[in-house]
Amino acid sequence: MRSRPIETDIARLAESKDLWLERMWTPTVHLDGRLAVVWTRYDFHLNGKMSHNGSDCFTLLKTDQGWKIASAAYSIEPGSRTENPAGPPH
Repeated sequence: MRSRPIETDIARLAESKDLWLERMWTPTVHLDGRLAVVWTRYDFHLNGKMSHNGSDCFTLLKTDQGWKIASAAYSIEPGSRTENPAGPPH
């Protein structure tokens, strides 16, 4: 497990020349007033090639400006095949 500020990810994305595709499906949402948790499976493709599957988990808080991500966690499960019910991206 590791932690890093969101600015690190934003800078990495801005500098990257790679083509990233993350697809999510069948999210489960738990909502209680201004607090929500979203859990979903995902697959990740890098430069048109399958990289891995995993799970994303987001905690969200509703502010006066709208929903904001308070935290995000994910798993990485290497594999050459997508679990996405839609199959490979087109």
